[in-house]
Amino acid sequence: MDNSVLVEFIRKKCAEYCEIPMDKIELDAKIMGTYDLTSLDFLSLCADIEEEYNIQIEDEEILDVETLTDLVKIVERKMN
Repeated sequence: MDNSVLVEFIRKKCAEYCEIPMDKIELDAKIMGTYDLTSLDFLSLCADIEEEYNIQIEDEEILDVETLTDLVKIVERKMN
């Protein structure tokens, strides 16, 4: 799978939950501090990713995510 497709999906979903334009979503920004994203929104974002890519992100992995880059790396690892 092309990494750019995954990145765009995650950025798009994050923008939807944060209610901001997708071009404002930066992969290396702290998810919970930079954007107006609640912990419930973040869990919903993870659930959307799990459903879209037919993977399971473990609770321990979710707790380690600080940036969208971290999330992309987890998804890539799960898909390989």
